Amino acid sequence: MDKLDNYNISAIIVNTRFHLTSHVGVWYANKKKIPVYLIEHGSNYVTLDNKFIDFFANRYEDVLTYYLKKRVNGFYGVSDACGKWLSNFGIKSCGTWYNSINFDKKNVLKVSHKEINFLYAGRIIKQKGVYNILVSFGKLALKYNNIHLYIAGDGSELDGYQKQFCHNRIHFLGKLTYDELLDYYAICDIFLYPPLWPEGLPTSILEAGMMKCAVIATDQGGISEIIDDDINGYVQIIPL
Repeated sequence: MDKLDNYNISAIIVNTRFHLTSHVGVWYANKKKIPVYLIEHGSNYVTLDNKFIDFFANRYEDVLTYYLKKRVNGFYGVSDACGKWLSNFGIKSCGTWYNSINFDKKNVLKVSHKEINFLYAGRIIKQKGVYNILVSFGKLALKYNNIHLYIAGDGSELDGYQKQFCHNRIHFLGKLTYDELLDYYAICDIFLYPPLWPEGLPTSILEAGMMKCAVIATDQGGISEIIDDDINGYVQIIPL
């Protein structure tokens, strides 16, 4: 906080309502009478797949939001879906600041190959729909012998999925650095992102598009705001 006092700060931006840094930023802004703005990244309550725990977690979210609502000058979303979700708390979104990416794609060239490579990158948890990817790929692999699936990321379901889906054309990569992930975008043709729960605006879909991967995703949160079905990707509607 003492270091921040050395800067002539005219405004503060915080991201999401959960991070400690967001609450510290709001507290500091209010203390110094500096305008503070919050960017929302979610489009529904966070879920832990446990109705009992989720109930209390959701009430905790309500309390956090009530606290911030009185102390933030303006709320925005990373997608229109996020802005709409804020209305659930009686908050009117001031607009949409879409997620964006910034990297020199000239240094990562698309690699040509005979196989068709699929890629998923993200957390390995139930809500991300990774299980559906693995089951679907297993069925495709019985029909086509020139396809491979790469799963990048870490999470609570990783060990179980590695044991359950042991296949010579399914490659679990674990957690990758950003540069390593770009290399896999370069060798892959199709990016899969089928969350079962609403998303804000997944950065990985933006990265996949920049790396010229076709995208197949579910219609959750802000995904359909950047993917027009049958034009620049495929959006599959899955009922919750």
